Amino acid sequence: NSETKEKSVFVISKAANFQSVIDKNEEVTAVLDGLRESGVANSVVSLNHIFPTTVEVKDRSKVWNERIRLGNSNLIIQDFKQQSTNVGMKAESFSQFYDLLTLEVKPELSYPKEFLQSPIFENFLVYSNEGAEVINIVNSTPEGVAQVQSALEGTDAIVVDKTLMANSLVEVVKDNFNLILLITTSLVFLTLLINYGRIELALMTFLPMVVSWFWILGICGLFDIRFNFINVLITTFIFGLGDDFCIFVSDGLLSKYKLGKDKLSSYRSSIILSTATTIIGTGVLLFTKHPALQSIALLSVIGMLCISFVSLTLQPIIFHFTVEKRKEKKLAPLTLFIIITTIISFGYFAAGCILVTLLIPVFYILPFPKKPKRRMFSFIMSKFAGSVIYLMVNVRKQVINTSKEDFKKPAIIIANHQSFVDILAILMLNPRIVILTNKWVWNSPLFGWAVRYAGFPTANNDLDDNLSTIEENLKQGYSIAIFPEGTRSVDGSIKRFHKGAFLLAEKYNLDIIPVLLHGFNYTIRKSDYTLLSGHLTIKIMDRIAPDDTSFGVGYRERSKVISKFVKSEFEKLRKEEETTEYHHDAVMANYIYKGPILEWYVRIKMKLENNFESFHQYTPREGLVYDIGCGYGYLSYMLHFTSPGRKIVGLDYDSEKITVAAECYAKNEDVTFAMADLNSYQVEPANCYIIKDVLHYLEKPRQLEILESCASELIGKGTIIVRDGFVNQTKHKTTQFTEVLSTKLFKFNRADNELTFLKEAMLFDLAEKHNMRINRVDTNKTSSNRTYVLEKN
Repeated sequence: NSETKEKSVFVISKAANFQSVIDKNEEVTAVLDGLRESGVANSVVSLNHIFPTTVEVKDRSKVWNERIRLGNSNLIIQDFKQQSTNVGMKAESFSQFYDLLTLEVKPELSYPKEFLQSPIFENFLVYSNEGAEVINIVNSTPEGVAQVQSALEGTDAIVVDKTLMANSLVEVVKDNFNLILLITTSLVFLTLLINYGRIELALMTFLPMVVSWFWILGICGLFDIRFNFINVLITTFIFGLGDDFCIFVSDGLLSKYKLGKDKLSSYRSSIILSTATTIIGTGVLLFTKHPALQSIALLSVIGMLCISFVSLTLQPIIFHFTVEKRKEKKLAPLTLFIIITTIISFGYFAAGCILVTLLIPVFYILPFPKKPKRRMFSFIMSKFAGSVIYLMVNVRKQVINTSKEDFKKPAIIIANHQSFVDILAILMLNPRIVILTNKWVWNSPLFGWAVRYAGFPTANNDLDDNLSTIEENLKQGYSIAIFPEGTRSVDGSIKRFHKGAFLLAEKYNLDIIPVLLHGFNYTIRKSDYTLLSGHLTIKIMDRIAPDDTSFGVGYRERSKVISKFVKSEFEKLRKEEETTEYHHDAVMANYIYKGPILEWYVRIKMKLENNFESFHQYTPREGLVYDIGCGYGYLSYMLHFTSPGRKIVGLDYDSEKITVAAECYAKNEDVTFAMADLNSYQVEPANCYIIKDVLHYLEKPRQLEILESCASELIGKGTIIVRDGFVNQTKHKTTQFTEVLSTKLFKFNRADNELTFLKEAMLFDLAEKHNMRINRVDTNKTSSNRTYVLEKN
């Protein structure tokens, strides 16, 4: 009662049965009655006021039976009869009652079960497996509750305060809320991880809920909104909707990235509508006068606004910068591993630059000659540059130095320029190397001081100052490294060489040491600040002496000849290094974030097919190539990466697969995809046809028609590569079984006709008819799949 501030307290006694609990509760009732008489308790309700104890029953029965023996009952009966007659009733009207007055009472009581379980006692008497419980109700003031508890300390009774119970429950929830939150959020994150198959997507979907929670806590703290037992439960409702919002946004973003379908707009409208209706539905409780209802409304409104705003803004921003924007730039999407590696590598580089810069004042103070101090500083810079390169754990490194160059004799080092890391790669080769830098390197606030102290020449100075710096370095035994292209190459190809490096070599009669840098343009491209996984190769070539006339006479001629030589050697290095294994990560990057099933399907295919190395080896490096039955396009992209001179056209019957292939980041004018039904498709002229795992979906006559058309339409000495299952090979049942799984169980491939596998004789007859060489180029022993290459003579 809010006016009297009265509180109800429950006092509970337990025993084996009803009579035992009444006996036990007698002491409690006496204490409570005493508190009522003293004014501590306003009222007391106890079953002991109705039901006697065992001792009372014995005493009362003894008194009753004694009265009967003394004849007092007869006096009562006579009095009843007299009074009955006086009021006009028969004297025997109460004969049954008269009989009771003459009966002796046994000192035992038993109550019918139905009587004790009647509704009148249900709030005061509870039966359980352990026996019976009697509940006494005491009404007192808040201050008197403590006295009630103190008075009952010597008894076995249990005092239950409703307010204390509620507060205790709230405290329990409060104390364990962080644990509950941790468990539930972990389960949510695990579910997202399983659903999306990538930790990046799980984090992107989960992050808005974490940010929203901090926002909610901050707003509640700012406006002094207290958490209670009720509105804590509302948070589960908020985060339940938040999960849905975040999942909808992620699905919308992934749909556009994978299939080019913009579902996010409709999802966004649904989220806004759901947020609005929820806020309206719960927000009306703000107008109630009950504090608990107001807190529910306030927390739900704040929570819904936070979770909807964050999910509609944060997720698209993250996805745009890590995936969509990079796709527009023809760059591979970022992964968590790449982001972490980039942060560690650049963080280490920045910290090292600062540390090296801080060493400069120390070197100025050291009481040593300038030359030894500079050599020591150059040594530190070289080792630091090497440590940065080798800290890039997602990048494989190799240095090829067949001539065992030690850079003891000063020379002009020329290197192709692909990325910022090129500078570190050159410096790590030897401490006795300085680099001709441009303006931004010289003036960099991060490492400009170190570059200037190390004596690096720069094109930023006047020509005379620049030459004097170069001469000083050469006298001290330093080689001068120059990037003759003058700028970084985006595609990795070597651009036109400027003549400055060759002029210096002629002026000072120096050897020229070409250094080839390969893989740097993919690992960290120009205008990109992420460190992609790759393979870096540094190849130090033989010195070119000043009097070596095989490379021309005079700096003008030598610049052209050496440039041509370096480019040819670089192309050789590219062919050696850029195998299908080298491009594995670049191809796989097209299929991440497109669903775990597709990603693992492509990953397994690449593994089983040895990254399609055999297809690369036998496909012409130049010309038009048709990938018939291209599926998701992974072979097409691999052939494009391994030889940019190829023009690839991928064809497939499944429109969804073609859509996925066409939405990859590596898609350009040299790789195109189109939907085609081989049952009616007219083969167009090409230098190479690849027919991989598709002919058995056609009927036998159509198989022969396709092969005949390909043989007829080949341009020049073209090539046909056929890979399929052949009925006359061992393990053919394995091939049939896997195809059944693929087409009928998992439905990963479409099959409108019954599967019809080929006989090898068909290919040999085709080769003989069209005067073609035929060779088997695989060593498959696990199935009946065979790969044959047919080449025109």
